[in-house]
Amino acid sequence: MASHLLEKMAQDGTNSLRERVYRHLEAALREGQLHHGTCLDQDRLCEELGVSRTPLRDALLRLEAEGFVTIQPRKGVYITPVSDAFVKSACQILGALEADCLDTVFPLLTSRHIRQLEESNKRQEQFLERRQAVEYHAENARFHDIFLSLSSNTLLYQTIGPLRRRLDMLPDHPLAYEQARAALNDHCRIIDSLKMKNRTAAVSVLRHEHWAPVRFLCPKSAKLSRVASSAAKRSAA
Repeated sequence: MASHLLEKMAQDGTNSLRERVYRHLEAALREGQLHHGTCLDQDRLCEELGVSRTPLRDALLRLEAEGFVTIQPRKGVYITPVSDAFVKSACQILGALEADCLDTVFPLLTSRHIRQLEESNKRQEQFLERRQAVEYHAENARFHDIFLSLSSNTLLYQTIGPLRRRLDMLPDHPLAYEQARAALNDHCRIIDSLKMKNRTAAVSVLRHEHWAPVRFLCPKSAKLSRVASSAAKRSAA
């Protein structure tokens, strides 16, 4: 199955085998097919993907550089957990970079861009209501890319992309839906501010509210509830 996916990527124009392996593993991480803290079976991956160790090693080195995995010599390759400390740091960086970008490209935003933002936010809402997490996260990234793509700073995506994708790896918790709804509301406020030409308000929502760590962290009460629920299930079994 995985080897067929690599073939499809090749047909879509992804010619580098190393790039195809990287994209497959990165998607598997984001979609929860590979779990935090687990050790990757490299022999099994090579067999499933139909590749040698070389392109797999190259892809893993890239994933390590982006923080997705940790390579421990003579021990193995482990999926790096997304800690609360990482979430707080990532949100601080993303909030600062995206807000600065929006402030910079504000004069370039047209009614067409604002319409694209509105349409993207509606699609996100539809995906969220259907509980289609993968599609929701992909569309959420497209929403932000509408204004990020107007920047001439080529380093933006290299910095923002991996951080956003790692946040997408966070497991769901009981309040995840409400937090996602709050993010969509932020989008509406940003769009309304752009319509009113209120640059300061749009930038402020993005910097100080949209990327607030609380939007991504699982509250302690929810964590305790989830632990208690798991314990109850084990006892019942």
